[in-house]
Amino acid sequence: MKRNRVRSLFFGFSVGLSLIITTGLFSATPQKDILVDSIEDLEKLFPPSSNCASCHANVYEEWKKSLHHESILHSIGGLANFIKFGIYGEEERKARAEKPGGLKAEMMKCFSCHAPQLEFASDKFIREIADAIVAYADRNDPKAKALLERLNVSCYVCHNLKALHPPERPSPKVIYGPNITAKLPFHDTKRNPFLQNSNFCMQCHGVFIAPDGEPIMCNTLSQSYRDHYVAMGGQKTCQECHMKAKNRGHTFPGAYNVEMLKEGIEIDVHIRKLTDLNPELPKDQQWRPALALTIDLINRAGHRIPDG
Repeated sequence: MKRNRVRSLFFGFSVGLSLIITTGLFSATPQKDILVDSIEDLEKLFPPSSNCASCHANVYEEWKKSLHHESILHSIGGLANFIKFGIYGEEERKARAEKPGGLKAEMMKCFSCHAPQLEFASDKFIREIADAIVAYADRNDPKAKALLERLNVSCYVCHNLKALHPPERPSPKVIYGPNITAKLPFHDTKRNPFLQNSNFCMQCHGVFIAPDGEPIMCNTLSQSYRDHYVAMGGQKTCQECHMKAKNRGHTFPGAYNVEMLKEGIEIDVHIRKLTDLNPELPKDQQWRPALALTIDLINRAGHRIPDG
């Protein structure tokens, strides 16, 4: 019984009844006629988070500590392997990638979450980024790194591009927030409670269905949260644990954070003193001190660990 609890990682929530109706996870639909050829032009459409720092210094410093800040660089190995072995190592996928728009269609299966603003990139720019990913992964190329570190899940990605529940589209240059009530002189603002809904996070932390129908499953999944925790009556949102609790803010800690991991897993250790008989030893050494060690791992999070 205890072994099963550890293997399944691990649900023990109170039984409740919830009805979950899903129509699929989603990504925002961009304007296809806007395509850019450089990082500079892309940043004109989606200003980098550093532009927010003068007014939102604390939030910016929190964000810099998060993996959103390095959503490309942190995943560089997986991205490079997808390019080298997934795209160019599979004949069918390689053939698709060599057609106009084909490489972009394949790369957006990663970029739709790791750098959603690249939906507005031209084929030429996408190829430049793909080459930079391989160059940085294989050779630690500094020029490639300089380009890639400018691509991330920025303030503008969350507070504009992904801020509305699909299929709604955000208004250009409007910053959406869950608690905005006043007009600001620096940019247009609009209140949108969707940013406090777990479905907001599930746009990326879930199964992504590409336009060609291919399901993309990374190791940060929301299925266990939705299908187990919520289905059994769990009430907390992603934001309540990963942002509001302990004023975590925009650091968004996950299983890689030791303190977050300690909160999510309870360790119960039982030790019993024994004596062990080994008949193969000399008689005066056959009985030796021993112990029985039992370790239970109990999930206190609202989803599987470590993926979530």
